[in-house]
Amino acid sequence: MQLIMNLNVLEEQSLIQQLYNLITSNSNDNYLFNNILEKVQGDYSYSYILNYYIGTYYEKLNLFDLAEIYFNKSIQIQPLFTDPYFKLADILIKNNNFEKTQQLLNCIFNKKTLDPYSPSGSRSYNFMVDLRIMSILIPKFMELKDYKKAEYYIKQILSKFKELNKKNLVYRHLELWKNIHISYANIYMTKYFNLERANEIYFSGLEGLCDYKHTQTLDIAENLHKLDVKLYQGYVITSHYINIFNIKNLSFDVNDLFQRYRVSNGVNTIFDKTNDYHNNRITFTENKTKKIKIGYISPDFNKNAVGLFVSPLLKYYDKNKFEVFIYYTNESFDEFTSIFQSYIDKEHWFNINKMGIQEQYNLIKYNHQLDVLVDLITFGVGSSMELIAKKPAQIIINYLGFPDKTGLKEFDYRIVDKITDPIVNSNSKNSETLIYMPNCFICYSLFENITMPNISYNNQTDNVHIGVMNKIDKHSDIIRKTWLDILQQQKKYILFLKIGKNDDINMVRELYKEFPKNQIQYLPFTDSLEEYFEQFNNLDFCIDTYPYSGTTTTCSSLLMGVPVFTIYRNEEANHVSNVTSSINVFTSNDIMNCKNLKEYKSKILSYKVNKSIENNERIKRRELFLKCMDPKKFMEDYENLINNLITENLKK
Repeated sequence: MQLIMNLNVLEEQSLIQQLYNLITSNSNDNYLFNNILEKVQGDYSYSYILNYYIGTYYEKLNLFDLAEIYFNKSIQIQPLFTDPYFKLADILIKNNNFEKTQQLLNCIFNKKTLDPYSPSGSRSYNFMVDLRIMSILIPKFMELKDYKKAEYYIKQILSKFKELNKKNLVYRHLELWKNIHISYANIYMTKYFNLERANEIYFSGLEGLCDYKHTQTLDIAENLHKLDVKLYQGYVITSHYINIFNIKNLSFDVNDLFQRYRVSNGVNTIFDKTNDYHNNRITFTENKTKKIKIGYISPDFNKNAVGLFVSPLLKYYDKNKFEVFIYYTNESFDEFTSIFQSYIDKEHWFNINKMGIQEQYNLIKYNHQLDVLVDLITFGVGSSMELIAKKPAQIIINYLGFPDKTGLKEFDYRIVDKITDPIVNSNSKNSETLIYMPNCFICYSLFENITMPNISYNNQTDNVHIGVMNKIDKHSDIIRKTWLDILQQQKKYILFLKIGKNDDINMVRELYKEFPKNQIQYLPFTDSLEEYFEQFNNLDFCIDTYPYSGTTTTCSSLLMGVPVFTIYRNEEANHVSNVTSSINVFTSNDIMNCKNLKEYKSKILSYKVNKSIENNERIKRRELFLKCMDPKKFMEDYENLINNLITENLKK
């Protein structure tokens, strides 16, 4: 009897091996498979592993209905064998049956499961099983905006992480740790609009930063590194919304994040910026009588808010003194991209989004030999920080896209003005040098295909219409409480909130559930700029967010002659809070600048709108705004700034 049992075990193992060979080979031996199938259906119908492999073979042939039958048989025989669950989940997801997928995977989530490779068939909690389940369910929950379920699973898996011995962490643990935190932070940003909590989660996900002792290959280390960079981007961006970003107080050196990218081909180090400058100083010297080569890198040469500030840089530069190069890092191409392309020589426009980092570096550093590279996105979405870390140009400037210091040694300068970053408070370690425009540091300019919108003030009701045009992410708790207080004190004030393209209106309503319903309205997202500008004609004035003020929205308001109340933090070099104040000062609207929340509330409550002359007042405000945003004057100041940088570097 024992002999027969042993022979059965040996035959079962032989059949398993034959099936495995059929699955992994490129050929299909239907004769052999049919013989094995007959055996399984007869003598080995009890074998959960053979039934699983039969299903896997049918899956290879794309016979998914048959595969599903045998995966289910395997599960019926041994419910704690996890492999067929994941195979079935793949089939269900392909058939858009996510609800059943979730029910199926719940059967093995957070359970002791069978170890098929254990001779004794022991059962134990397998952390990697839950990791696989997370990788399937969480992205789908996020896609469906079912944040409650996503959060449930995330909390479950994070509690298991705490039980693990960190000495036993492997690459998959670190990868999932970082991916889960990216998803978890996204929940708090998009569901709860809780930027403080999202910020904490991003930072927590950076635990194990650049920790490669658990990895065996450069590819694995590279993947972890990219996740760290993504987490750090989320951290610094949310930090600006809640005004806590301070490089000096970080528990790690920001430069460590990008250290790998300072190495070329894994062997040869790129010169640091000091050595690089002195070794290439001859370039500046030779260029004294030649054009200055300046490049702009960004994913936003398209229909984008940043694009409204880029046009002067490309359209009005002095072609006798400057040679301009564009490095576009986005696949998107629209009518606005065509406009940007028309401003510069065709051979100076480069789509580099599909190039590798080293290829991008070689193009800029050696082919074009730039004097100055201006990064228009920095840590924002679609950034090129890995490229910047290689120091592809002699001078690198942080401008427009990121409102703070970066901490990266490759950045030399950041362009600001005396209002956004008061000179008295501008000295800071671990930061690029601030360089000051004599007037406002930005120049707002409508796209050429957009007609100047008409000013036609149309609020003839007894109510006062107040606009909040900044995106919902900037609606901090402290500023919302102030707005609520204003509405409670002045019943004739109606708050108009602008809804963004990707905002969930139900979630926005939840955020404002305590506000009096008859004093709040929602302005819908509009596809066209013309429709967007028309919304300002129904507003009496706009109020700014805090601590993160507006930029594009403030310019759009003043273009339509609508004043904007804001808070100016002149005692701090706090760029994110001071941009609207800068625009107000240089457009003679600084009466709208407030020292603190108390004055902000007081000025808003006491502001009087004379509706009989308001249209004329708006036309005057527009004229002052356009005078400030003269692109030719701006470029004269800007190019003088760049020339001075070149001159100063030659003296060093």
